[in-house]
Amino acid sequence: MTTNETVSGNDVTSKTAPRENRLGSAAFSVGILLLLLLLSPCVILLRALARLVPKKKDLILLIPRFGGGLNGNLKYFYLYLATHHAQDCEFYLLTHSRATARLLSAHGLPVLLHPSPRSVVKLLRARSVVLESTDWWRRLKSLLALYATTFQIWHGNGIKRVSMTNKKITAKLRGPGPFRWLLYWCNIYPIYDVVFFASRLQRERRSASFRMKEALLNGQPRNDVFFGADVGSNLIGCDGAATEKIRAAAIAGKRVILYSPTWRPYDEIQPAQSLDLDELNNFALRHRLLIVWKAHPKDRTTVREHEALVVMDKDADVYPVMGYADCMITDYSSIYMDYILLDRPIIFFPYDLEHYLWKRGVQHDYNAITPGPKCLTQAQMQQALREIVIDGEDAWRNAREKVRRDFYEYRDGRSCERLFAEIRKKGEF
Repeated sequence: MTTNETVSGNDVTSKTAPRENRLGSAAFSVGILLLLLLLSPCVILLRALARLVPKKKDLILLIPRFGGGLNGNLKYFYLYLATHHAQDCEFYLLTHSRATARLLSAHGLPVLLHPSPRSVVKLLRARSVVLESTDWWRRLKSLLALYATTFQIWHGNGIKRVSMTNKKITAKLRGPGPFRWLLYWCNIYPIYDVVFFASRLQRERRSASFRMKEALLNGQPRNDVFFGADVGSNLIGCDGAATEKIRAAAIAGKRVILYSPTWRPYDEIQPAQSLDLDELNNFALRHRLLIVWKAHPKDRTTVREHEALVVMDKDADVYPVMGYADCMITDYSSIYMDYILLDRPIIFFPYDLEHYLWKRGVQHDYNAITPGPKCLTQAQMQQALREIVIDGEDAWRNAREKVRRDFYEYRDGRSCERLFAEIRKKGEF
């Protein structure tokens, strides 16, 4: 009898669940409709202002991800403009971060703290907006800059499913009709005027990730520093204390190992939880290594420093110190596509490979585009370090060169120059 009651209960659940889902969806749609009614006067006003306010041809706004830190592609393009084109255009980095605003102001660099009356006016007047993520809609930035020419340079030459091919975003775009209207009217996930890809292969594989009018090839502005390009004070935004420790270790003849994993949702196993850090530290001490731990900016895990393990500020810019690294350890992060330009060994530590590929997905064959050993355990990773870094058995040089050819059209340190030329051409100044 108990069994029959259980089956009966399950039957009721299976029949009522779709009904509950439909009711929930209907309630969500009604809520969005009410929100649209409340917001519509404000949205209509802002859209009208964005259309009517005249644009200044040489005004360029740079909008970084995560609210406005100073690292990655936009940092290097920003410093390039300050060094080479301060007299040719008006440009600003627009940030939510007061710390970033203070830092740049202290260096005499043009910055806008948003939201503020001045930042709103500049967003309405900008002819060109340069972006590196899809989160620029926050605080109405994408709505205020509705009629600017948008240049999406993204924040990495990566392999993951992003933007329109990210499962979470596609789920939103398949939401109720009123919700899709809200996204449209607020200019969320817009059609970009130009999206840049680093190679023909990337343009082919990643075009579905963005809605765009034009797809162009260019390198990553942050990689110009690898080729000796003069981009100004590139140590701005770096972790000074960690940088000094890394330099000291390199001068002392230690091998520097940069560990930089990607971000994972907070309910999944984090990189720090997958490793015995005491054992890793002891291994590094035995072999005169310095492990540099550079977490993803969204990582919330606290990692304690050890004698042979330096923890870099997760929000700091790692690129000026990347040249000190004798080897990189990573997983699915696009950072290895930058490091590969230095032609040094890369060890992959995708400890959650099967789960990650199933849940997030990548746009290439993972094994084919990761030129280095794949280690699923700490023991395997330390063995790979022993063979490659300590014993010097690097069997992946040809594989790295193939990936470089496939993923980079340009390897010349002129990516910022080409980007500015395109902005200037579109802006007609």
